[in-house]
Amino acid sequence: MTRTTCWILCSTATAVGCAGNGSTSDDFAAQGHAPVAVVTSLVSAAEGELVTLDGSRSYDADGDLKSYAWTQTAGSPTVTLIGLDRAAATFTAPNVNGTTSLAFALTVTDGQGATSSALVSVSILDLNPAPRVDAGPDQNVNAGDGVMLSGVATDNGGPPTFAWRQVAGIPSVSLANDSTAEASFTAPDLEQPRVLTFELTATDNEGKAASDQVVVSIEPVAVGLRFVAASVPTSVLRNATWSPEVEVVNASNQRITGGAASRLAITLSAQPTSGSASGMLSGTLSGTARFGVLRLTDLLYDDVTPVASPLRLAAEATPLPVASSPAIAVTWPSALPGGVIASSAITVRAVTLLNNDLVVAGSFDGINVDFDPSSAVVERTSVGLDGFVARYNVLTGALAWVQVIGGPGVVEVTGVAPTAAGGLVITAAYVASAEFPVDGGPPLVPTAHGGTDAAVAGLSGTGYTLWLADFGGLGDDTPAGVALDSAGNILVAGGFQRSVDFDPGAGTALESSVNESLDAFVLKLTPAGAYVWHAVWGSAQDDWAASLAVHTSQGALYFGGTSDALALVGRVASTGSITWAHVLGSSQGTAVTALAADSSGNVYAAGEFLGNGDFDPGTGDRILMAAGNADAFALSLSATAALRWAVSYGGAEDEEASTIFVRPGTTPSVVLGGSFAGVVDFDAGAGIHEVMSSGPRSGYLLSLTPAGGAFEWAGSVESDSASVGVTALTTTATATRIFLAGGIDGASITDIDPGSTRVRFSVPGGTGVYLAKVTDQGLVVP
Repeated sequence: MTRTTCWILCSTATAVGCAGNGSTSDDFAAQGHAPVAVVTSLVSAAEGELVTLDGSRSYDADGDLKSYAWTQTAGSPTVTLIGLDRAAATFTAPNVNGTTSLAFALTVTDGQGATSSALVSVSILDLNPAPRVDAGPDQNVNAGDGVMLSGVATDNGGPPTFAWRQVAGIPSVSLANDSTAEASFTAPDLEQPRVLTFELTATDNEGKAASDQVVVSIEPVAVGLRFVAASVPTSVLRNATWSPEVEVVNASNQRITGGAASRLAITLSAQPTSGSASGMLSGTLSGTARFGVLRLTDLLYDDVTPVASPLRLAAEATPLPVASSPAIAVTWPSALPGGVIASSAITVRAVTLLNNDLVVAGSFDGINVDFDPSSAVVERTSVGLDGFVARYNVLTGALAWVQVIGGPGVVEVTGVAPTAAGGLVITAAYVASAEFPVDGGPPLVPTAHGGTDAAVAGLSGTGYTLWLADFGGLGDDTPAGVALDSAGNILVAGGFQRSVDFDPGAGTALESSVNESLDAFVLKLTPAGAYVWHAVWGSAQDDWAASLAVHTSQGALYFGGTSDALALVGRVASTGSITWAHVLGSSQGTAVTALAADSSGNVYAAGEFLGNGDFDPGTGDRILMAAGNADAFALSLSATAALRWAVSYGGAEDEEASTIFVRPGTTPSVVLGGSFAGVVDFDAGAGIHEVMSSGPRSGYLLSLTPAGGAFEWAGSVESDSASVGVTALTTTATATRIFLAGGIDGASITDIDPGSTRVRFSVPGGTGVYLAKVTDQGLVVP
């Protein structure tokens, strides 16, 4: 081993140096009388080696060196020094964990009490280091798995001892064989993923220890599903909706709130507890659980006959076992889910939804006409033919209010649309005079221009008039309907004759029809009724815009009607220029009666035709042939007027298509309404779906796919002895309900359920209007 020699001189005038620097003890003696401490020692020593700290070379210039004192000044562990008061001290190099430096000091004292100290450091070499430990790789396991913690350790001095412990994570687990290299535990049942950390410590025969950690990630495991009992009713009305919740649970029947198991795909079905089912479950029947729970909204059991036994819902998530809900009794509503307004002459021209209430608009002629379909009586009397607007609660059918637009002249309300502010915009046709009611003031009266004139009015949510605009000329000028764009601007379509000023304000926007015949127009007003622009379409024969539809995302609109006995469909840009317009169909007579548009800009048209004709506005051919007299048709064009599809349906009698709309949602549909007689096959494809009218004429609902016009379902609204029609349709924001209105002509008992169920009521006086609410499958709901 290498030895080192150090000395130090401590006095009031001290010189410090190392032996061998050229100075001698005589030099120091000449400088004073303080002693000088000098130490020699090994620079390093191995564990167990005897180390001598030699201070015998210390001296005093006066020859008066009296004592030696050794101390350990730094380093661990503390050693036992032998010969603390001698010139040389010894110690045995201790066991260390890695090379360790120990520091020692020698203090010498002379006869005068003067002292001097010298320091020396010795490095202790670790011949037997602590064990090398590996706790094994991190693990990913599932709840319930057996987990083996397998570690290894190597040591120069022989096999070490082992100790496992959990140092982090919850819950705490019980380790088996935790004093061996391989410990084990069972992964606990969890509601969400957990991370547990374990530490393995190995200790050798010298007590030296080392540790390593391993991480075990545990995923919860789903073993089943359960229904949240509070979300499952004990009974529901036939065709009423409910929204059950299904939870994913672990083996401890706890809901799993995290991890892959909390995001299972779940599917629902239903069957009676005994026997078979005659209806079907609809609504949101499948979905992916979020945080271990899935809420299935708007479930509906569309049963056409009372269920003999309660239902059970079944939830399934492969490969888990099927879970069943508590029994649900399906009962029929005690009140009629429809209403009727009786009058000697009443017509519904339009319906819409206003803050989830149903608004109905049209005209009536009669004394003491009751607009309340309940047992209450809310009567109005017309002067002649008057217009009306009425608001009904969509849940109960209760009448909120009815307003009459009347006066000494003839008035018909032809269109209605809701505003974003909770009001309404209506269009009306009037002859000579009309009175629009004002809350707390005299009515607003439009100008009589000559012939039939057009009025546009803004109404409050209670039906009172806020503003009024009118336009017309010496001929007949009639608005057919109204719609609003995304900015609330008002769009009106219809027909005009001869010369008309389309600006209802102080300005002038004159337009004349071709040969003083009837031409089609589209008019744009601001939300307050001020003129923006107008567009016209005319020919030498009569042209008429019977309907319009707005493509809100592009600000464009479509108009449809007739042009010289052919069907007319056109598109107007947001600036008022006609982008395109086409005539199609049979020259024997074709008319578009209703339009609708979807969010992609496709337009859907419904109408009637005679004979046969080409319904493709492009260079191709799509020939439709009427089966008997007038048949109904439906078609769809793209935003660029390309034909997407066209179908017709009919029988030996006349069929009419009065209304059309696009029901949005995840599975959208195109729904049409109208009337028919005799037997009609409503499936225009290879299938057959024949419906027979039980009276002179029956109303119908028909649902087609938007992409190809394929048949989905159809049903009739009918009476044994009266003529019934469907004249107006609308839908809820969630697209799960369809509201329909139509007329009844003739003393009758009417069945308003388009399905096979008979939901009937009598019509006082034999003539009136019915209102009904059905599902997206055409079944009447309360």
